Amino acid sequence: MRIPLIEFFRFCSRHTALLRELAEQSGGDLPESQILELVRHCADESDEQPETVLKKLKDLRVIEPVEADPGFYVVAGPVVHVIRYLLYEAKAATSDSVLGHVNSLEDRCKRLNSALEAENVTEVELIVGDINQILRRIYDDVAATHASILAAIAEFKTGRRSISVREKFQRIVYWMEAFVLPMVDIIKVDGVMEEAFAETERLLRLASDQSVFNDLGAIERNLRFIRLVRKHALRVFDECRREIQPLYQALARSTNIAAGAALALERLRRDGAQHWGSEPLVPVFFFRQQYAVTDSAIKSVLERIIHQPPELPPVVNFNEGTQEPAGMRQRRWLDSLPDRVAAELPIEDLLGWLTKNYGESSTSEILAGFSTLVFHERFRSQFANGPIRDYETPDHVLRARPVHVEPAEK
Repeated sequence: MRIPLIEFFRFCSRHTALLRELAEQSGGDLPESQILELVRHCADESDEQPETVLKKLKDLRVIEPVEADPGFYVVAGPVVHVIRYLLYEAKAATSDSVLGHVNSLEDRCKRLNSALEAENVTEVELIVGDINQILRRIYDDVAATHASILAAIAEFKTGRRSISVREKFQRIVYWMEAFVLPMVDIIKVDGVMEEAFAETERLLRLASDQSVFNDLGAIERNLRFIRLVRKHALRVFDECRREIQPLYQALARSTNIAAGAALALERLRRDGAQHWGSEPLVPVFFFRQQYAVTDSAIKSVLERIIHQPPELPPVVNFNEGTQEPAGMRQRRWLDSLPDRVAAELPIEDLLGWLTKNYGESSTSEILAGFSTLVFHERFRSQFANGPIRDYETPDHVLRARPVHVEPAEK
């Protein structure tokens, strides 16, 4: 049954105080006796009789009966929303409710995709209308959350009710964790809402391109509304986070200071003033002589100096490192051998060539050079079939067959 708009708003204009009281007590069902009491409390001499006002509340569907419990009524949800909207007292929407709208939008997208494939014009028209309603609910929830958080922050900053720093911090943390941060995860650029909006845009454009749905104005309105909701949601929760973040940081510091002060006072009560505050300090000890040195102390010091004189500081010889170490000199010689041998290849007798050119080197040095050249990657070495020869070094005589060395094949 439709309600006459003029009669409804005339009634509301005459009973604003009553509507305000009903909106504040809209958290559950109300017995008829309690509603009558509210009517009498908010009435003045020029108003109708309480029973007449109660009948008008029922006829205009400001209150609705509870079917499961006769004699009890609930305030109509749309009426409560209108009053809260006018008084700027909207209630914040939870992230779960917004996520539910996003899931509904994804479900309508699946249905729209199937309807487009089947070219079902009627179903496409109905789904486009549902999409518009879902977008509207998302926009209203975001706007309500924005108004609720800003109103709560304003009351928090200007409220004169004395509450502790800990309670203030708990309120800020609750707003952050219950409303702002979960909603930011939903509406962020790579969140689930953006993904649902992108798919909805794609399907609406597909419906327009395939001419399955001829109401192009409705499609364009939905596309514009999607862009509006996207920008509005990002702006709203970015603003909420900017408002709450400084309060959160300031109260976190105050809470830490208050917690530290409480701990210090508890230790003062437990340990007393004598030991209070000394635990976190670093003990610094110093010698304070307040009396004359005795003869025995002077004698002890003189005996230590006479019988145990201090040693002279060591002298550092800065000239010891001028000569090159033997190991480094041998390493440099071994590294230079391949280039010198390469200039004289082929060599028929490698060991003979080494003893001839480096006869002053020791046996270990000659054998080290021999091993380096035999296994070097630039050369190919092999023992010849000739007789065994003797090779003299300054301290030994080596016996071996000649080793032929030639360049390695590239």
